[in-house]
Amino acid sequence: MTGDALLSIRDLVVEFPTPAGPVRAVDQVSLDLGFGERLGIVGESGSGKSVLARTAMGLTRTRVARVTGQVRLAGHAVLDLSERRRRALWGREVAMVFQDPLSALHPITPIGEQIAEAVRRDPRVTRRQAATRAVELLETVGIPLAAQRARSRAHELSGGMRQRVAIAMAVAGRPKLIFADEPTTALDVTVQARILDLFDALCREFGIGLVMVSHDLGVVGRHTDRVAVMYAGRIAERGPVADVFARPGMRYTSALMAAIPRADVARQVLPRPIPGLPPNLLDPPPGCRFAPRCGFASDRCRTAQPPMTARAAGAGHEFACWHPGEPAVGAAVAPRQDREVAE
Repeated sequence: MTGDALLSIRDLVVEFPTPAGPVRAVDQVSLDLGFGERLGIVGESGSGKSVLARTAMGLTRTRVARVTGQVRLAGHAVLDLSERRRRALWGREVAMVFQDPLSALHPITPIGEQIAEAVRRDPRVTRRQAATRAVELLETVGIPLAAQRARSRAHELSGGMRQRVAIAMAVAGRPKLIFADEPTTALDVTVQARILDLFDALCREFGIGLVMVSHDLGVVGRHTDRVAVMYAGRIAERGPVADVFARPGMRYTSALMAAIPRADVARQVLPRPIPGLPPNLLDPPPGCRFAPRCGFASDRCRTAQPPMTARAAGAGHEFACWHPGEPAVGAAVAPRQDREVAE
């Protein structure tokens, strides 16, 4: 384990039993995240991104899945803790912003009371103080007429406002780390930009670490420091976001980037989609799992799993590919820029 890491994951395996056999949704994943650092996890649907995030937070129940490996969060061995002790971490050490805030928020309880409940995980805070703090948090995340909106139910708010409420609940206990699971999927692009800028501002203000799960490379490229690309339950590539997107090593990363239309080209042929489908995790390929869809695959790719290889010494950029790619020919994704919250 990395001693100064906020989050350290080693050889994590999450396997779900099914009538047809076990499905290994996360397979030998190792990751590190430093204090105040922002990590993006990208990949196609079904690649294991959300399962990885939920397991790292301690939400995957061992009664429904077999979990092995190690997860350390701010010095706590998450997988070794009892459910009661894991719950004690939620809100104070780690929090999550779920993909659908409408289903994550209570349908009857006013949003102010829900945020106040998160604030009162600190036993020193009174009910009145928690209610006042809830309104302050709504103001912090940009909810207009916060005192009035605190009495509203979730269904009375727009999608963007509900997502802001979910973020307010996540930061209520001043956690060291926030997992954001596809936090902008159902939002239009204008609201999406405001939510992502809000994440940037809150992380700067409170020094919070962020793990953002997304399928959108543009979002990750502009709002994270490092990226991990997942495919079929495994890490295909990881490193500083600017390095990975400027010179991807794994052919899957190159293919993802080549499938994005370019914003800087007036006339262009629509990008080619990645052919084929992700493998069936009931019976994954024996070698590189991307080999059946890769135009550069050789016999070695189909029989032997490539190890993680460093792109350059000391850069922290690693990939698993027998035939490393050249700089991407797809859309250029600008690196993250710190910006103020959009009004």
